[in-house]
Amino acid sequence: MALIFLSENGQKNVILKSFACGVLLLLLFACAAPEKESTIIDLISENKSKWRSWNILTYSFELNRTPVDCPLVDAFPPVEIIVNQGEVSTVYVPSLGAYEDADNWPSIDDLFKTMLNEASDEPRVFSLSSSEPNALPQFDAQYGFPSRYYVDLSAAECDATDFQLNNFQTSVN
Repeated sequence: MALIFLSENGQKNVILKSFACGVLLLLLFACAAPEKESTIIDLISENKSKWRSWNILTYSFELNRTPVDCPLVDAFPPVEIIVNQGEVSTVYVPSLGAYEDADNWPSIDDLFKTMLNEASDEPRVFSLSSSEPNALPQFDAQYGFPSRYYVDLSAAECDATDFQLNNFQTSVN
């Protein structure tokens, strides 16, 4: 649509209002975030399927959680999590020489559920790490479990965490 009018000195001035360009720009900006969100959700879902295809119910792993945007909180010590028949049975904190309540810690299935929920809630950042906000989360190539990811839920403090899973073992003694 074009609007033509004459100025005081009689010259023609044309004001172009490009409705189509405005809509196109709006769509590009509106669709940019959901595409990344969809990519992350698809990536998580694909790896969750890979993980489930192995049908591993008894395993152990080390979980490192580091709060990133909470200046008054120290990093949490790594914990060793043992899962028997799909349920967290033992949680040990080696640096403290102490056991934790197993009900408060996730299995790998729980981590997938949390990741999908957080990605669906459109977090501010969902990536590989706080230092690599544009990289996708990392998953184990063989089993598909999440090996490293970072989530920052909002601009508020104390809602961003780096997660790393190490020392995964399928046979637990």
